Amino acid sequence: MSGESLIALSSSEEQVLGRLLTEVGLQGQADCFIPMASDGSDRRFIRIQGLDQSVIAVLPGYLKPNRPEALSGWLLGIHLLAHAVPIPKPLAFDAESGILVCEDLGGISFYDRVIGSWTDQNAVEKLYRQVIDILIPMQVKAGIGLSASVCWDSCNYDRKVMIERESRYFLEACCRNYLGIIDFDQRIETEIEFLAEQAERQPAVYFLHRDFQSRNLMLKEDRIRIIDYQGGRRGPLGYDLASLLIDPYTALSRELQGVLVEYYLDVLPGYLEIDSAAFIEGYRWLSLQRNLQIMGAFAFLSSERHKTFFRKYLVPAADTLCELLLADGGDDFPALSALADQVRDRLRHEG
Repeated sequence: MSGESLIALSSSEEQVLGRLLTEVGLQGQADCFIPMASDGSDRRFIRIQGLDQSVIAVLPGYLKPNRPEALSGWLLGIHLLAHAVPIPKPLAFDAESGILVCEDLGGISFYDRVIGSWTDQNAVEKLYRQVIDILIPMQVKAGIGLSASVCWDSCNYDRKVMIERESRYFLEACCRNYLGIIDFDQRIETEIEFLAEQAERQPAVYFLHRDFQSRNLMLKEDRIRIIDYQGGRRGPLGYDLASLLIDPYTALSRELQGVLVEYYLDVLPGYLEIDSAAFIEGYRWLSLQRNLQIMGAFAFLSSERHKTFFRKYLVPAADTLCELLLADGGDDFPALSALADQVRDRLRHEG
C-alpha cells in the first residue's frame, strides 16, 4: 500500500489495511489517507481515497486498543444490516488487529443539518421525524435474534449499568473529579437506587444503540444513516428516544421534544402495541438515566481526555437534568435536585 498518509500507521497496520482493501475488491490505487475526528471515541478513523469509491478504515486507539469493541462493531454491523438498519456497510475486518473497513458516508452529520436548519423549526421537526422513522424499526426488528456473543460491553441495559455506569459515573466523573464536589447528601444513594428501580421496569428486549444522538447520525444523499453502534445491546424503547431528544448538542425545546414523543407513539403501533401511558412514565426515568450518563461522559472526556469540545455542552445538559428532576413536583429526588442545582451553578460560573 503506497500513497500520501496524513496519519501515522505502523507497518503491520499498513499491511493489514492493504490486504483488507484488496479483499473488498475496489479498483484503483489507495493514494490518500486522511485522519477524521473521533469525538469521544479512542478509535482512529481514516478516510481512504484513490479507489473507485472512498472508504473508511476504523482502527483501535493507541492508548487502549479495544479489539473486543472492534469485533462487536463488525458483528453488530452484520446483524443490523441483516435487519435493514441504515448503517455504513461493513466491508472487511481483521480480528487480530481490530481494523474494520466500511462504507464512507461523507462529512454531513445530522447535527450539521439540524443546526443549518435551526431558523426553520418546521424543517427541524421534519428532520427528527425522519430519524424516528428509522429508529423504531431498528429497535423492534434488530432486537430479534440479538445474541450476547456480538455485544462486547454488556448485552443488557440493566440495573447494574444504570447505577454504576450512569448515576455513579455522574457523581464521580462530573461532581467529584470535574467540579470538586466531595460531600454528598446521604439520600443520594437511595435516590439513584430508586431511579434504577423505576427505569428497569421497562421491557428491555429491544435493540438499544445507547448513544443515539445527532452526531452519531449521518446524511448521505439525503438519507439518514446510523453510526457508532458498537455499544449496542438489549434495552428499553425509551432510552434511545431520550438520547435523541435531550441531546445537548442540539438542545431542542421542551415543546418540540413533546411533539416528537407524540409522533413516536403515533408511529410505534405500526410495529408494536404498547401501553402509551406506561411508556411515558418510563420515558421520564430513562431520560434521567441518560442525562446522568451524558454529564458523566462529557465531564470525563473534558478533564481526563482533554477533549475540551465537550465542556460547553455540560451547561445545557445540566439545565435538562434540573428540569427532569423537578418533573411532577420534584418530590422523588430532593437530594439529587439540590446537587443538580449546585452542579449547574458551578458550571455556569466556570463558563
